[in-house]
Amino acid sequence: MAQRRHGESGYTMLELLVVISIAGMLAVGLAGTVSSGRDSVTLRAAAKDLTALLKRTRGQAMSQNREAAVFIDVDEKVFGQEDGNKHWPLPSEAEVTLLTAAEEISREDRGAIRFFPDGSATGGGLRLSQDGRHYQISVHWLTGQVSLAQ
Repeated sequence: MAQRRHGESGYTMLELLVVISIAGMLAVGLAGTVSSGRDSVTLRAAAKDLTALLKRTRGQAMSQNREAAVFIDVDEKVFGQEDGNKHWPLPSEAEVTLLTAAEEISREDRGAIRFFPDGSATGGGLRLSQDGRHYQISVHWLTGQVSLAQ
């Protein structure tokens, strides 16, 4: 091994390679963590968005004195207001389970939760699951109250 003269400083090529290797291993390890964290955030955001739309639709039914509904398409993984043309996506990797009244099922993979002017609803719920995380959205039939649980 070459001896350093007094006053010389620096790193050997071997030291640099060791540091770069360690940094590379850390980067690969963190990449998986970041992507699963992003999926978790996406699932939570979708659950909160759907919960907010259900609450807003209930409010509209009461304030406008007319029925209003939110549809959920399990196969296409989208949801929106039944009378509107805008819809929002659910995470493509999520498992979506819909529970609703039989009369609100329009196709095998599409149904709705309907709110009435008095605040009540057809009731039902939705479960979003992905990578061990679950969100349960429930709509009480008598009160129309919408709740989100993890």
